[in-house]
Amino acid sequence: MKAYIDARGVSGNSFRFRAVEDPAHLQSMAGNFLYVRTTRTGFEVVYSGEGGSLTDALGRWDEARKDHSATAIYVRLNISQATRLEEQADITAHYHPPMNAA
Repeated sequence: MKAYIDARGVSGNSFRFRAVEDPAHLQSMAGNFLYVRTTRTGFEVVYSGEGGSLTDALGRWDEARKDHSATAIYVRLNISQATRLEEQADITAHYHPPMNAA
C-alpha cells in the first residue's frame, strides 16, 4: 500500500489522499475518503465518500472489502462541507466508483 495517492477529478484537478494504516484510529476531523483496490497499474476507486468525521469511513468498509475487494482506505482532511462535497462529486464523476452508483 502506498502512503499517498493522487486521485483525479473530472475537472482535471488532482487531490492527494493519505493511507490509513489502522481504520480503528481514524481521526474525528472532517474530510473526504476513498476505498481503493490495488491493481497492477495503480489503484481503482471503489467508493468516494465524505463526512463531518473521518470515522464515517468505517460505515461501508466491510461491504467494500467483502463485495468489491477493497484493500485500503485513503483520507484527505477538508473542514469545509462545501469543499468536501465538491471534491467528492469531482472524483466520483471521474472514476465512477461502483459503490457510489445510485
